[in-house]
Amino acid sequence: MKKIILTADDYGVNEYIDSGIDEGIKQGRVSSVAVMVTHPSRIETSMERLLNLKQTHTFGVGLHLSTSSGYSLLPHHTTLVDFEENGRWRFRGPQNYPFKSIALDDLKKELKAQLRFLDDLLGDIKIDSVS
Repeated sequence: MKKIILTADDYGVNEYIDSGIDEGIKQGRVSSVAVMVTHPSRIETSMERLLNLKQTHTFGVGLHLSTSSGYSLLPHHTTLVDFEENGRWRFRGPQNYPFKSIALDDLKKELKAQLRFLDDLLGDIKIDSVS
């Protein structure tokens, strides 16, 4: 028997995405949620909703690594960010993204920071994927 894993991306970016994913979970159509932790104005509210759903529904939770939407979790300038805004470093937008100029060490540090942050938000729930 084949099983399809349907992962809903971009949880934590905005209300309408979160609401759609919440509904998919409630209907049993979503088997995994990929969370973006790079939108600080939303992430705590989004995670509270997701953790409440996790108490009554079965689905996996993973990290949706972002380097082009939201803000870096690193406290300093890297090759991934464009400018500082309100004390945070904003990622470069996806248009004309300079992939060849990204330092791999910066990417590695950002990935680790995002994984640690999501792990802290999830508590005892294990991260089961990275996309």
